[in-house]
Formats: sequence, structure tokens, C-alpha cells
Amino acid sequence: MKNAPLPKITKISIFAALCAVFMIFMQFPILPAVPFLKYDPSDIPALIVSFAMGPLSGLCVVALKEIIFALLRFNAHDMIGIPMDFIASGTFVFVSGFIYHKNKTKKNAAFALISGAVIMTAAMTLLNYFIVPVYMKLFVPNFEISGDKLIKIIIAGIIPFNLIKGAINSIVTFFVYKKMSKILH
Repeated sequence: MKNAPLPKITKISIFAALCAVFMIFMQFPILPAVPFLKYDPSDIPALIVSFAMGPLSGLCVVALKEIIFALLRFNAHDMIGIPMDFIASGTFVFVSGFIYHKNKTKKNAAFALISGAVIMTAAMTLLNYFIVPVYMKLFVPNFEISGDKLIKIIIAGIIPFNLIKGAINSIVTFFVYKKMSKILH
């Protein structure tokens, strides 16, 4: 059976493993204001799957990536980090894939990626407003954060981080999707 297509679950699994490798070995902080937030390119393969196979497939890639990461690299901080990353990546990947599947054009791909990045940023801004104080209470004893300090961290760190992450992942996905989609089809 030469050139037999790979089953969908196999493709999702391969891309999830690739995402996990990116997440484990390619993490680094990009903003000094929020060194606990680390960029990794793991959303790119998930976005490619979401565009090629649908938003639910992309979301499956994100979920499997988080499971693989938890099994290989889990530490106490990840009790918060893994669910937060799932929400961030899941929102970005699902929204982008959902919009793109309505009209598969280059223009709509750009719109889908921008929309996904903006919605991810909004979701993470709101979520971090509630989670950062919990994180600090759990992992940085004797350091309370609320009110103006929290708003400053969100404005100076959380929002720019998510916009930069979304922009990098969107640009790379936009330019590599067509070449990579051939592997998935």
C-alpha cells in the first residue's frame, strides 16, 4: 500500500508530539516584565492541523501536547501553567481554524490568525487577572499582588506577551501552511 494516507489520529498524534518537542526544548522568555511567561513555537503545528483538518483536530493536538508535556516535564508551577497554556493555545488554534474553515482563502487565513491572536490575548488578559494573584500566593510567599500592581503586570506584560506570541505564530503559520498542508492531505 504505497502512498496510503495516514489515518487522522496518526496525523494528530505526530503533530502533537512535534508540539510537545517545541514546548519542551524551545521555551524562552521574551519580555523582562513577565519572565515566567515563556514563548515556544508549539502553536504553529497545531494551527497547521487546525487549518488543514479542522478546529477540533487542532484542539486535539493542543490537548495531547499538554498531556505529553505534563508526563515529561511536570513541576509544581505546571498545576497552573498547563491549564493556562491549554486555554491560550486552545483558544488561538480553535478560533483561527474555525474562521479559516468558513472560507479557505489567503485573505481569510490572515483574518483568522489575527482574530485568533486577539481573542487569545483577550481571554488570557481576563484569566490572568484572576490567576496571577493565585499563582503569586502559591509560589511567591509573602508577595501580594492586586489592584494597580496587577493591572500594570497585565498591561506591561500579559497583553504584549500574548500579542507578540500570536504575531510570531501567525506569521510563521501563514507562510508555511500551504507547504505543510500537503503532508496532511
